[in-house]
Amino acid sequence: MWHEYVKLIEVFFKRGDRMLSYIPLSIENLLSKVEKKFNLPQKRNFRFLILGLILSLEARNISDINDNLRREKDQSSLNRFLSESPWTCKELYMQRERIINLEVKKYMPCEVYLIIDDSVMDKRYGSCMKGAGWHWSDTHKKKIWGHCMVSSYIVVVKNGKVCFSSPLGAYLYRKKKDCIKENVPFLSKIELAIQLVDDYIPPVGTRICILADVWYASKCLIAKAREKNYDYVLPIKSNRKVFFKGRNYTPSRLARRRVHWRKVSIKKRTFSIYHSYVYLSGIGSVKLVFSKLKGKGIKYLTSNRTDWTRKRILYAYLLRWRIETFYEDAKKHLGLDQYQLRNQDAITKWWELVFCAYTLLVLAHNGKTIGKAVIDFRRLFLKSLLSKCYYFKHNALLKFALDQLFI
Repeated sequence: MWHEYVKLIEVFFKRGDRMLSYIPLSIENLLSKVEKKFNLPQKRNFRFLILGLILSLEARNISDINDNLRREKDQSSLNRFLSESPWTCKELYMQRERIINLEVKKYMPCEVYLIIDDSVMDKRYGSCMKGAGWHWSDTHKKKIWGHCMVSSYIVVVKNGKVCFSSPLGAYLYRKKKDCIKENVPFLSKIELAIQLVDDYIPPVGTRICILADVWYASKCLIAKAREKNYDYVLPIKSNRKVFFKGRNYTPSRLARRRVHWRKVSIKKRTFSIYHSYVYLSGIGSVKLVFSKLKGKGIKYLTSNRTDWTRKRILYAYLLRWRIETFYEDAKKHLGLDQYQLRNQDAITKWWELVFCAYTLLVLAHNGKTIGKAVIDFRRLFLKSLLSKCYYFKHNALLKFALDQLFI
């Protein structure tokens, strides 16, 4: 049946009718909370872009969204909305943060995890894009030309079950030599991660746990976690120096000691784990958990929560993978990397719009994957569209739609 829905969406895109009047009520209510700082023309452009990101079936750039939603108009106003309009990502982020915090409060007391990671947007044909450079891509297993985004993601867990998750903020990372060449301030990935931790203000009484990969396991990030009274679960490299019982070791050497490995099952996977209490120079005493999965190497996880069990620390670290699935879903379903913009501010605004669309879908269709949420939104959109056609007696349009559905 889905190909019939696709056909009908394409039909109405081609007709260029008043798409904004068909937004489902569930999304309409959320949009009205996010767009408070916009004036009327800005609200219209904001809605066009959000709707286009969700409803577009393949390409999701300004040109395609404009052609799909308002074919009779020029795309210049959408371009100006991103490149020249005075609104900032910070303003939209703060509105979205309020909505996210209201959702977090629903599940309190709960465990809240703040995940930090980066992703590369492939722009191998965008040589004139500001902020682009050569970055290592784990997907392509080589350096590619594009933009590197450092972002944060929140996961709420209650009674061992993920209740809510959403992207938070994002910054563009640029290499030092490029910043020197263009005379702009340089911020490392660690500094951007610290800025992301500072940006998010959780509800009162919430205890945050920071998750990240081995790249971000630095003294600076851990110092920021201590300053804000946050917990952390961070992996360290196998050759990192640790002190165990007054002697200098590396995690890989400690793992070779004769110890009793205990097997635990998490999400249908069986891990072998054990732990030690060690001292890290410049950080202090931490709990070091050794985890290995059949066919893979050993992970060395450190946490300031020495009272947590080994299984709980491992479970927390496994939640970090959710930001990876977010990147994949946002690129596939919402066009996170499909922009064709040269202006650096416009690019970061595009990312914020995609984050906003993702958050709205999660809130409107909680408990579903983003792919299913997109499909549900399209169905609700078509239902709203056909209902209004019937109510206002647009018989010609209704007949045209039915003919296309049952051709």
